[in-house]
Amino acid sequence: NNLEFQTGKRYETNSLPVSFKYTNGPLSLEAAYANDITHYFSVKDTADAIQNTGTVRGSYDVTPGHFAVFGESNFQASHYPNNVSNDSDFLNLYVGIRGQVENLTYQVKTGYCAFDALDALGKATITTHPLLATDMSYVFSHRLACTVFGTRSIETGVLTGGSQVDSYGASLNIHPMMRGQLTLSHVWQD
Repeated sequence: NNLEFQTGKRYETNSLPVSFKYTNGPLSLEAAYANDITHYFSVKDTADAIQNTGTVRGSYDVTPGHFAVFGESNFQASHYPNNVSNDSDFLNLYVGIRGQVENLTYQVKTGYCAFDALDALGKATITTHPLLATDMSYVFSHRLACTVFGTRSIETGVLTGGSQVDSYGASLNIHPMMRGQLTLSHVWQD
């Protein structure tokens, strides 16, 4: 969930997540639903929020352990009982491939999103953006591995609405001894 909280104010939260996963050979299907509520104790507060999120995922292993195709859809409805003008809907649709070739593990997905909210004049507006994400990991040896990723997505929050986010990063995992691990990482987000 993407619930954000106002600092310095008393609040309570309730969350009810439910998920189901079905796997049969190379086919995998998954569905999830979550209901998240944030309630501030101040009677005049307009930040109370209810979010309902539904996710459906599916994948098919073309060559098990080496190459799979997958798809994902996510829908989120945010409702503000005390400030209806902030209500919004958010939809993500992704398709992609993932797999492993020797020491290289990869995932590439692309899709589209739509964000529906009221503008400053109270008129409903729909904002759409293409999405892209990639992750690659390479294991050089049992003592050294690296990961790089890049993502362009839309992030939503009950207090901030929706905005485009670009994230890039890398990490280096070093195992200098049997029971120790040193991880060096950097993430840049815009």
